[in-house]
Amino acid sequence: RIVKGEKTKANPYTEKLQALNPVFFETPALAFNGCYEVLRVMLELAVTSINTAIKNLSSFDQKEINELMERENDIDMLTDNVGSYLVELSPSVKEDVHIRILNQYNRLVNEFERIGDHAVNIAEVAVQMHDTKIEFSDYAKKEIEIAKNLLDTIMEYTRQAFERRDVEAAWHIEPLEDVMDDLINTLHDNHLARLREGKCTINGGMSFIDVLTNVERVSDLCSNIGISVVARVKPELASLAHNYV
Repeated sequence: RIVKGEKTKANPYTEKLQALNPVFFETPALAFNGCYEVLRVMLELAVTSINTAIKNLSSFDQKEINELMERENDIDMLTDNVGSYLVELSPSVKEDVHIRILNQYNRLVNEFERIGDHAVNIAEVAVQMHDTKIEFSDYAKKEIEIAKNLLDTIMEYTRQAFERRDVEAAWHIEPLEDVMDDLINTLHDNHLARLREGKCTINGGMSFIDVLTNVERVSDLCSNIGISVVARVKPELASLAHNYV
């Protein structure tokens, strides 16, 4: 009583993790419902981290960066829990409809975690720029804003597609991801032109390219998530992903 122990931080996801209970293996629909709730939280955390990371490129806040890193730890913890649960659940999955859900969720666990990883990559660029007092040119800031606006739209369709199993939303992702590829190529060209004209520094340019690379890869992951939704709802397209794209 005299020497107080350190208080341990309460896990805000305890209730959702408790739903990952082996007792539901005999009723896979209930088991998958628990997985869905954890995956939904993972996607929400990852998208929040992307938004925070890009914001800190121009408006740095160490507290926000620390919170982002805490979210990344939460995403990793949730990944481990739901990933292990799906492995343990798999022998109990027999029906085709449940096999499709199992396959989709196994894929989404990795995709959602990777979105969080790219948020960390962008945050690390923000930290490095702050520490070395590097700033993007006004041109670069505007271009990142344009890419971010497009990414926001892609991520919103991705969220709708996953949460509602909305094929219509999923169908919007692929053409927008194609636009993102073209946009990133254009911004690369613009960056090289600024370097030639002396409007951008080498160090600032490297940070700019790092950000664009991570934004493009998040867009690619959103494409994968959209395809997984289509394959689950329309199983006849599951083996035709290339044609779908």
